[in-house]
Amino acid sequence: MNRREFLVQFIGMLAFVSGLNSCHFHSRKTMIYKVDYNNCIGCQECFSACKHHAISLLDNKAYIDSQKCHGCGDCAERCKRKAIVLLKS
Repeated sequence: MNRREFLVQFIGMLAFVSGLNSCHFHSRKTMIYKVDYNNCIGCQECFSACKHHAISLLDNKAYIDSQKCHGCGDCAERCKRKAIVLLKS
């Protein structure tokens, strides 16, 4: 397991332990976005586009916190590399 995978898994565990289970959260929104790490260059355009502060940088790559994300898609629209993709609508 590399550092990124560890951090993503760790953040997910923190959300679960704090009582923010993903089933409850995802039932409130219909758009779910994910970062394609192969295309992300860490330019921070998505970071500055997010009004909900749901994007952080880990190892110079964008990371979307699903607990903070409102599914608005502003980050995906701003990303010139198309590194933020829609998973569910």
